[in-house]
Amino acid sequence: MNIITNNITNTIKEITIISEKNQKISLINIGASLTEWVTSSWKNIVAGYQDYHDYLKPGMYLGTNVGMNAGRIENSVIEIDGKKIILNSKHPHFLHGGDNSLAFKTFDVSIEKNSTNQVIICFSHDYSDENLPGIFRVEIRYYIIEGSIRIVYDVSSSHNSLCNLTNHTYFNLDGDFTHDLSNHELKIKASHVVLVNQDIIGKEIIDVTNSEFDFRMMKPIMPTIETIKLRGEKALGLDHYFPFDKVSTEAQITLKSKTSNKELNVFTTYPGVTIYTTNYPEKKMLKHGYTPLQHSAICLEVQFQSNAINDKRFEAGLVSPNRPYHHEIYFQLGGPTL
Repeated sequence: MNIITNNITNTIKEITIISEKNQKISLINIGASLTEWVTSSWKNIVAGYQDYHDYLKPGMYLGTNVGMNAGRIENSVIEIDGKKIILNSKHPHFLHGGDNSLAFKTFDVSIEKNSTNQVIICFSHDYSDENLPGIFRVEIRYYIIEGSIRIVYDVSSSHNSLCNLTNHTYFNLDGDFTHDLSNHELKIKASHVVLVNQDIIGKEIIDVTNSEFDFRMMKPIMPTIETIKLRGEKALGLDHYFPFDKVSTEAQITLKSKTSNKELNVFTTYPGVTIYTTNYPEKKMLKHGYTPLQHSAICLEVQFQSNAINDKRFEAGLVSPNRPYHHEIYFQLGGPTL
């Protein structure tokens, strides 16, 4: 595979991998972010900022790896080892690691392998936060082969602490962020969903049977989004956690476009996924040369439930000196032409 490195600024570096079939994947060292996934049919199926400086501040978190906790922590308060910790947040509920999120950090980058059929790129960062116990060594590896991306998280910590990382890529399998997801269908191996309140904090767990949240069989996404909007919910679409029925080596999520016939399968070691359907797009220019439309893309945020540290119904994402954190996300693309 061909690797091209580019210094966007003195601090922002971009790495682009081009395969023999002209698949193009671009990553930057800010947040170890995925900024492009161009298929051999010349469709960029992920959203990326046109202005790279937008990766340095809170926003839509396009393609970033968020942490030390993905999603919202209720009232920005947690407890670790019996000690109450108030997290530094500009918002009532701590979101995606706050202003000190991993998403905005500058990672060191190394190319660990480059062969004809696979590239391994390692992003590493020594992270600390004034409110969280511990000094963290965070390593994020991208394993890139034709038609797939595997993301591997390895985190060690000097103290018992919170750790719940995910990748926040926005997918549209048609490469068209000017239209909604009407052409997309979704399948999730989950018999339950966590409903959210008006602060988009997960609360009631319900069986998905006979509800708009039943994605156990492949079905269109937009009717569920429209139902949520008609109810007047603040989420304005899907922003819900689906705990998987079981841990599995098979695909837990499948996203499909009826237009391009492309299919994205997601494999993971995580216990569930937050589905987010671009409910609150920003007026920031994408690489495509336009701003994203509401509901034009979907995030498949596999993770622990966001507020699990405060909700004993769920397993929380934690790290300790004796128990390093290791989780994987595997995106596999298929279709008539990759």
